[in-house]
Parts: sequence; C-alpha cells; structure tokens
Amino acid sequence: MFFRYRTEGVVIYKKNIGDFDRVLTVYTKEFGKLRLFAKSIRKSTSKLRSGAEPFSLVEIEFINGKTKKTLTDIKTINPYLRINRDLGKTSIGDKIFNDIDKTIKDEERDSRVWNLVKRVLLSIDSDDMDFYTYHLFFWELITILGYGPQLYCCSECSGPVIPGELALSSVSGGLVCGACYSDKTSFPVTDDVVKIIRIILKDKKKFKKIKIDESTRKSLWIISEKYNPIG
Repeated sequence: MFFRYRTEGVVIYKKNIGDFDRVLTVYTKEFGKLRLFAKSIRKSTSKLRSGAEPFSLVEIEFINGKTKKTLTDIKTINPYLRINRDLGKTSIGDKIFNDIDKTIKDEERDSRVWNLVKRVLLSIDSDDMDFYTYHLFFWELITILGYGPQLYCCSECSGPVIPGELALSSVSGGLVCGACYSDKTSFPVTDDVVKIIRIILKDKKKFKKIKIDESTRKSLWIISEKYNPIG
C-alpha cells in the first residue's frame, strides 16, 4: 500500500524527463527538500501543470512509492507575482534556490529553514530591497545550518585578527589570521565588509538602513559565492 502525504512547499528546481515528465525539487514544510516525479506534467491537459512553477507557495500531495515519490496534486497558495514578472527579482530568487539546493540535504526537515524561505520570498515579492534581503537570507541560512562564521578572532588558532589584514575561510569557519592564512582555503576581505557581515548577523534592521557603495556590494556578492560551507 502506498501512502499519500500533503504539505506546503516551494518548487525550487525542475528537470525535464523524456517527452512529458518532469522531476521537481520542492522544499516543504513537513519533509524538507524532496525530489518528486511528476508524470505527464508537461502535457497541456495535465492538472499539475499550472501550479508547478518556481517562486510560488503551493500545497502538494504525493505518493511515497518504493523507488520514488510521485506528485499527485498541486495547488497554488501564493503565486508571488512580482518575483515571476520581474527579471531582477527572478534572478535573486534563482540565487536563493540554488543556495538551498546546494547546502541542504534531501529530506531533512527544519522549521527554521522553512520559515526563512517563506519570509524571504514574501520580502522579495513585497518590497524593493532585494540586495539586502538576499544577504540577510544567505547569512541566516548558513547560521541555521551551523556554519555561521567566527568574525572576532582567528577561527583556526583563536588568536587576534588585525584590521587591514583580514581573510575569510569557510573551511576554518570564519576569519583567519596571517599565520593561519592559506591561499587555497582563504580569501582576503576588507574591514568594511567584515563590519557589514557582523551587522547582518547581529542587527537586521540596522543593516537595511546602511548605505552601501557599489564596490562593497560587489564584494558581498563575491563572498556569498566563495563562502560555501558545503564546498
């Protein structure tokens, strides 16, 4: 006997299979990240077709079979229309979903991640502070996952770090001093960037009020790419 399950979720990735089928990656409230087989979903007559797009909060039903989980129903709860219609917001959404997919293992439920995903999508859909929203999301996500960086001393030797000579390492888990620096696992960061990340982790409201110049913004984007705790 196969059991049916229902839960809320967000489609974060889709992969076409054959002529009409698709595999959906869905981050869900009850089950964490799932891979769901959607049979014939690409047919124009499929009842699953309309709700199975990224950037929508949905309710799904699936069957847990012997070899795969099969999607049997999907209904849209919130389509987050601005994200779907704005290329800039779509790009931010894609980046967020990529972070989720590469850092979170399948079927590991975490209510904190679920609440974060819902909150960040609502924020992107409802305001125009996408740069700030993304970086608040990124650093909160890795902190939830247990990879929050040490930013006040060397994460290798616990010694002091010297302003003007700062480097960050996801392998070590934060800032590293000159003696512990390795160009294979560490990368230089400016004092201003470190100060901003500290604010992100301590005071979200204050971060959204800071005026950040273009050079520092570019540095923050680069760091969010390089500081990948999963590798």
